[in-house]
This record gives sequence, structure tokens and C-alpha cells, in this order.
Amino acid sequence: MSAVPAATILPTRHFEDRGHALKRRNIVEKAWWLFAARGYASVRIADIAAASGMTDSTVHYYFRTKREIFAEALRYSVKLAFDRQIAELHLFPDPVDRLKRLAFLQLPAGERGHAEMSIWLQTWAEAAVDPAWQEGHEQSYRRWSQTVHDIIVDGQNRGCFTLVDADDLTMQLTAVIDGLNIKVLTGMLTPDQMYAQIEKFIDRTIVTPNS
Repeated sequence: MSAVPAATILPTRHFEDRGHALKRRNIVEKAWWLFAARGYASVRIADIAAASGMTDSTVHYYFRTKREIFAEALRYSVKLAFDRQIAELHLFPDPVDRLKRLAFLQLPAGERGHAEMSIWLQTWAEAAVDPAWQEGHEQSYRRWSQTVHDIIVDGQNRGCFTLVDADDLTMQLTAVIDGLNIKVLTGMLTPDQMYAQIEKFIDRTIVTPNS
């Protein structure tokens, strides 16, 4: 139901004992919240250390740079989205309902949803000006895009969706969702208004009239 993420875009696996693994995860989760709330540029290693209840040197033991921590925070966001999709999408056998539910799961609603989208928006901004960020962003985004594509193809095979090229429909829908996410994060729309616009787009552009 949801495209399986490549190992390279999920939280990095390390061969270490449980204690070290928990400390590493604590750093990433606390940093994730800080990056989401303040922005990458405004967060210092000292801030991450304080939030994690550790010293700066302990944070540096697990991560050489702040950029490395942010990259892991993006992988954490990918895992959060994937876990939600795995838990819910199989409950919606109808492709129309499943596609709308997938869109609903991407809303920047609530504290966690807003934080998750903030991480993505910052990643887009960095990738726009720094080619070194582009590969990680592309790999992470491809999984989400593939999930949308797979649902659209399933709907086309069942006669629920228009037979317009699935790649084109995927590009259009993901672009609409991305643009609306920016409007929500910048206070121009509410999540409910965003979802209403997505539903209208899906019904108008993707769903066949008699579905």
C-alpha cells in the first residue's frame, strides 16, 4: 500500500548496544523538535545537548556535525510518515478513499504534523541552494511520490481514476500538496482548508465521473 523506503533514507543503523542506541535516538528526536521549531540555522549543538540532557562532547561522539544530525532528522521524518501509512492505508481498499487518506496523513496538522512538514520545508530550501542536499532530498521524496503513483495506478486498473498518464497525475497531485503545505506553514491556510482543496482536486482531476 505504501512504497517501502530504501535503507538509505531510513534512520541509520549502527552496530551498538541498546544504551548507545537510545542516546543516539534521543539526540535525533530532541534535535528534530528544535530544528522544526527554530530552523536549522538557529539551532546550536549546545542547544541539542541541553535538550538531550547531554554534554556537547557526548553529542559529538554520536554525530560529527549539526548537518549530520539534520540529515538523520529528515530520515526520522521519513520513518514517521511511512509508519503512519503502513498503519492506515491498508484499511482503505477503495483507491479513491486510499488516495484521500494518504493526502490526509500528509497534512501539517497538530504539533507533530507541523513539525514534520517544517523539516521538509527546510530541506527543500537547503536543496534549492546547495547541490549537496539534493540527493538526500530526492531519495526521500521519491518514496512518497511512488506511494501516490502506486495508488493512482491501482485506481486506473480498477476504473476509478482517469486514464491520464499516471506520472503526470502524480506530479500534479504532489505539487498541489506541496504548495498547500507551504501555505499552511506560513499561515495562509488551515489544515482543514488545505484538505478541502486536495479533495476537490482529486475529485475534479483524477477520479472518473461515475466512481
